[in-house]
Amino acid sequence: MSNTLIFVGGPSASGKSTFVKELKIYLSSALLYRRLDAFSDCAKKINCSKDKMFEYVSSTDADKQFSEVCLKNECVISDIHYALQANRDFKSSDKTDTRFVSTISDNLIDVLNSNNSIIIATYINCSEEELYKRALYRFYKGERTMRASSINDIIMQMKYERLKWIELCKKHNLIQIELDSEHFSPKEMAEEFIASTRKNEKAKELIKKMKV
Repeated sequence: MSNTLIFVGGPSASGKSTFVKELKIYLSSALLYRRLDAFSDCAKKINCSKDKMFEYVSSTDADKQFSEVCLKNECVISDIHYALQANRDFKSSDKTDTRFVSTISDNLIDVLNSNNSIIIATYINCSEEELYKRALYRFYKGERTMRASSINDIIMQMKYERLKWIELCKKHNLIQIELDSEHFSPKEMAEEFIASTRKNEKAKELIKKMKV
């Protein structure tokens, strides 16, 4: 069976989760599974609580769990960040480490590619002003914490999310799809995704199999 993994990434508040929910309507048999879920599943196997799972579950273990899930399912949709900032998003004693690092390992992609998986890397685009407005709205509603404290923070996050997405796609020859959440509704974005997938020789089989 040919497996398909759909990464959906972009800056905070770009609309990843909303788009994923909409895309699931079209790809109803797809499994929603994040790398965070892989950490959680590994933690359960060793009776480790979620609040300590990053201390006892390695990235290698999580990648193994993630790849196994992908290979057992016809299609997996994964909501991700292509880049995270070391001093904000990882448990590190060095709070001066401001590097943005890739969240997707080469090993994970290599394992999936060696099993002939089709990987579609989607990037959700949005202006920095709109991202900041959305983040503030969610913060004041009590829904989320603010990962970015200023427009400049958001600009940096956008820069490296996009850079790591492009690097990942070029290095591993992944299928790239870019969508605009500022000017298009989630439904329109999902329809654009399906249309773009149909045009790709490798990915169009997914649409046929799922009878979209």
